[in-house]
Amino acid sequence: MSTPFANPFHAQHLQRAIKQYESGQAISAIQTLDQIFKEDPNHVRALGLVSACLSHIAKFEQALEAADRALKVEQSEPLLYTLRARALRMLGRTDDAIEAFQKAMALEPEHRSAAANIAVLLLALRRHDEAYASIEPWLDREDKGHQIAIACARCLRHRKEHARGIEILRRAMEDPGIQPGARHEVLFTLADLLDGDAQYAEAWSVLVEANKAHPAVFDSTAFNGAVDRILQGFSKEQYDKMESAAPVDGDGGGSLAPVFVLGLPRSGTTLVERILSAHPAVFAGSELETMPEFIAKAQAVARPPNPHLPQLVSMFSKPVLDQLAQAYVQRLPAPPEGDPAHLVTDKLPANLLSIPVIRKTFPDAPIIRCKRDHRDTAISCFFQHFGSRIPWPYDLKDIKTYFDASERAYEHYVGELGIDVIEVEYEALVSDPEPRVREMLDAMGLDFDAACLEHHKVQGDARTRSVEQVTKPIYTGSVERWRRYETQLAGTPVMDLPGRGV
Repeated sequence: MSTPFANPFHAQHLQRAIKQYESGQAISAIQTLDQIFKEDPNHVRALGLVSACLSHIAKFEQALEAADRALKVEQSEPLLYTLRARALRMLGRTDDAIEAFQKAMALEPEHRSAAANIAVLLLALRRHDEAYASIEPWLDREDKGHQIAIACARCLRHRKEHARGIEILRRAMEDPGIQPGARHEVLFTLADLLDGDAQYAEAWSVLVEANKAHPAVFDSTAFNGAVDRILQGFSKEQYDKMESAAPVDGDGGGSLAPVFVLGLPRSGTTLVERILSAHPAVFAGSELETMPEFIAKAQAVARPPNPHLPQLVSMFSKPVLDQLAQAYVQRLPAPPEGDPAHLVTDKLPANLLSIPVIRKTFPDAPIIRCKRDHRDTAISCFFQHFGSRIPWPYDLKDIKTYFDASERAYEHYVGELGIDVIEVEYEALVSDPEPRVREMLDAMGLDFDAACLEHHKVQGDARTRSVEQVTKPIYTGSVERWRRYETQLAGTPVMDLPGRGV
């Protein structure tokens, strides 16, 4: 999108938004672009950039809408098709995503973003040979750019060619023009490859650099305060007084119904969802933002900090919960035509803190809590580039703060409020899957299906950062991962976290 700037005001705000986005400040960039939309709602470059920003903060439906609006104005820009494809992929519309990437490549055969993203998508679909073939022409080129470099490295990691992938990423880091946001992505990918190559000391060094450079800021005081307000508001007495929402189609009345798979990020939620989605009665909905969005809307008048957390119990009256139940079921992603599934998973980990509202909204919905050794979970979070939408994983102290507060809330929900939750321990699940899967399905009222033990054969895109793990057979390679970094973790808050079974 290289159209000359016709409006100096637009040019100024667009350049500012680009810098904010490249620095990882997607929300600030969206706010800056709003100034352009006040004058020109169909500004193509601004719509393209806002689509990228919205995808960065996991607002994929809005990202798709922005890309489509831009394409109505300009159909010959390959980047717009790439942005559309990225949103489609994360919405689970895999075939449409591939088609959009292919349109971008048809318009510009060497479009780097499209080439990189289609390779990563093919990896996610277990079409490994196709992924490698698509990226192979770029392997020895010096003009890759960071996206192609990352895609090359991920394909090479799958082929156990770690050294070559590491070299490509190191060269990408030497580019004097690399932007801060791109540098973060390369660093996290480099740390992952070094870890996969058992170069643990070097991996940790790179990982610390990646996390220190990230611009996210976590207000631990505000977060703990929000959790305190949840616990005070949802006392046993107050919770028992709350009326539940009336059943809607899907919540005991037919049609689609939700299954909530939640827990700390990287605790096994994606694995559990994939196991469940192999059952003919279950469709994978991935991470749905409906619950936190509605909770924020219900509390909008009071404007509490962390508005996506249910801090004001008085705001969740029966009419409000009725409205939430109706809206939630209506927004559940539908299985493909002919699919017999009637249960749809929502595996948004952050729903862990909203269990009381979930239970009062859907009294009969299964709630599955994934549990894993907190030290392994912490390390796994520290290795992930979550973007700016999750601010706490970039500092070990903040990780412990988030974990401790989340566990404090969960213990209150289950122990004090008596909310029924199906608990699944990650370590037990991967070491002896069948009895754990049987227990989980039985608790959900489903018959056992052997396909659940071969979840990795289910066609589809995981859409999350656990994609490469969940497209493999169940394995124990991530159990006690923290021990690889025991020396580096000595004296850090992670070593104070509880282990397995807590």
